[in-house]
Formats: sequence, C-alpha cells, structure tokens
Amino acid sequence: MDAKVLQNHLLELIRRTSAELPSDVVRAVKAGLRREKQGSSARYALQVIHDNIIMAKDKSQPLCQDTGTIICYADLPAWCSEA
Repeated sequence: MDAKVLQNHLLELIRRTSAELPSDVVRAVKAGLRREKQGSSARYALQVIHDNIIMAKDKSQPLCQDTGTIICYADLPAWCSEA
C-alpha cells in the first residue's frame, strides 16, 4: 500500500468517525427522546442531538462543531512509498 492509498483510508476513517454514530447509539437517543415528556428541556436537548446526528450523516459533516484538531504521527514501513 502506498502513502496516498493510506492517506485516503485514514481520511475516510476520520470522516466517518466524525460524522456518523453506531446504530445502537442512534437507537438509544431515539428511545430517550420518546421517553421524555413533551415540552421538557431534556426532550428539547435530545431532539437537537437527534437532528444533529441526521444532518451530520446526510451532509458528511462533524457531529460536534468543536471537534478540535487531529494530529497523528506515523512511522511508515519501508515498503510504503512517500509518493
């Protein structure tokens, strides 16, 4: 695998982990939303989270707007070219 292929795989990993949640987490948010009383602050907060989950996945944008900066250091094996 050359460096460009590795870079593309890492970029996709970062994109997916920033924009998508596992289905069990999404189900848990939906379940909590259904349990909360209409008009409560908790229901409002869960609705905002739920809407954000949907928008992030649809638009391939980070779930949280304050994701920070990812810094990675990697020692590449000799067979991995720098091209």
